[in-house]
Amino acid sequence: TYSVPVSVGVSYRHSLGEKFALSVGVNWSMLNRYFKGSYNTVEGEVTHSLHYVGIPLNLYYNIVQNRNISIYAYGGFSAEKCVSSQYYIRSTSNIPLISEKVDELQFGLKLGVGGAFRLTEYLSLYFDPYLAYYIPGRQPKSLRTEYPAMISFEAGLRFNL
Repeated sequence: TYSVPVSVGVSYRHSLGEKFALSVGVNWSMLNRYFKGSYNTVEGEVTHSLHYVGIPLNLYYNIVQNRNISIYAYGGFSAEKCVSSQYYIRSTSNIPLISEKVDELQFGLKLGVGGAFRLTEYLSLYFDPYLAYYIPGRQPKSLRTEYPAMISFEAGLRFNL
């Protein structure tokens, strides 16, 4: 089974005129999967934990833009490096049984629409549903390699500096 991926990031969005904007950032993602297995003489539920650090690049098209609301369409590309791939037996300890090195980058494509609602001068509430496709390549088994096309949803607070 797979857990819901968790991602945290920061990005900079630069206006390219009235209708277009470009953003670049850095993000961290964690993907976990669980299965029954054994290692040497230990058996139990195995947790495979993957951590990625990536750089997303997105191009935005502003559909509606005024002081209090922004509705936009966007598309983008990301390159992510797996910085940690570890296997644990959940019932024994928090020390990984195996750590593997992943040399290849994972690339992804994203296409979506979104909106932001201004709460204060410097703070907005945003939502970004999107369709993503992750190119599996030679990555460890994960939700992204098993189901490379995904519908996702991001929401949160956006700081407008």
